[in-house]
Amino acid sequence: MSVAQAPSALASELGRIVGTEHATATVPAEERASTIRAFLARIAAARPLVLVVDDLHHAEQALFDVLLHVVEWSRDAPILLLCLGRPELFFDHPSWGRLPGRLTLHLEPLGDEDGAGLVRELLPGAAKEVEQRIVEIAGGNPFFIEEVTTSLDGPAEALAPVDVPVPPTVTALLEARVDRIPDDERRVLERAAVLGLTFREAELTSIAGGEAAAMLGRLADRDLVLPDPAVVPGGWRFRHALIRDTAYGVIPKQLRAELHTAVAEFSRTRPINEEVWATFAKSIDYVATPDDSSYDDLRDALARIDGEIGANGNRLFYLATPPAAYEPIIRAIGAHGLRGESGWSRVVVEKPYGRDLKSAMALTGVVQEVFREDEVFRIDHYLGKETVQNILVLRFANSIFEPIWTRQYVDHVQITAAESLGI
Repeated sequence: MSVAQAPSALASELGRIVGTEHATATVPAEERASTIRAFLARIAAARPLVLVVDDLHHAEQALFDVLLHVVEWSRDAPILLLCLGRPELFFDHPSWGRLPGRLTLHLEPLGDEDGAGLVRELLPGAAKEVEQRIVEIAGGNPFFIEEVTTSLDGPAEALAPVDVPVPPTVTALLEARVDRIPDDERRVLERAAVLGLTFREAELTSIAGGEAAAMLGRLADRDLVLPDPAVVPGGWRFRHALIRDTAYGVIPKQLRAELHTAVAEFSRTRPINEEVWATFAKSIDYVATPDDSSYDDLRDALARIDGEIGANGNRLFYLATPPAAYEPIIRAIGAHGLRGESGWSRVVVEKPYGRDLKSAMALTGVVQEVFREDEVFRIDHYLGKETVQNILVLRFANSIFEPIWTRQYVDHVQITAAESLGI
């Protein structure tokens, strides 16, 4: 098919391709591509032509063959081919990224101010808190902003932040995107999600193996993660918080199964109530805090959960950690504003609460920098250690008590310890 061919003949060939004219056989791919190229070239001969193709990453191979043919054989024609697609386009079709004269423009996310402006256009009258919640969910993605605003029910003026969930359309889109990446890359992405929204490459390597560095490069090419040395040296972060949440969402399925097995094995209540367990399992979340800066990730996660379940900022911090971690954790809770802007806060400190009176008083001083005394709960069975030791001496050193202090004669023992002795 040549550009000079008669318009009627060209129209007939196009009709066979698109199905408006009867065809006795399937049009060969080469003939199909040359016919469409000739059609576009004829239009461009009269005036410059802009051909726009959206969502190219979803295109079938036949469309790619046609577009590649147009690019390679129409260099002298005034044709601008404008294609919109996601970064994975270049993974599924590597040759597309090596076309002559190609110019790639990467669209950065909207800033918070621009995102808020778009929310006001789409949802006029919404409260400032609702506006901020939508901007937080969207992470600068205008498509996400549109999806969130159109999914909301009721008048904008009556909405509260808790009424703004992540739409199923956005969740499904991100899940499909993560599912499409190769298994080795997805494995590294999932383990990065365990570390938080930001993470160090060295930390990821320690849990994902030596392949992490190479996989991070591929994930960055897919626009899922990006280097962020401003956060921490050798640091990375997820391009979007929802990408991290989606990748992490794969982990709890395995983790919940392990937890379910453990509960079924060790629970005193059997059989397990599957409905109760399913409700509880949905509330399990995990945020790694390998360094001080990662407490910001924890604060953001708590804020997100507050919005999802309407917890009103109520926080219970239960410290069942090595004793050396008590002080840095409590100081981080205060420094990073984890108490929440509203609601109540409580802290539970597990055993041992200090090594002696002096260290226990020092720990109390740190705790009271962040929490009031009526917000603090201490658990320490070592407080009764001296009394227990005395009872053992009294029993085994006394020939009268020793033979009768057994379970046959003793119903129960109560110990009240109010002491100032060293712990």
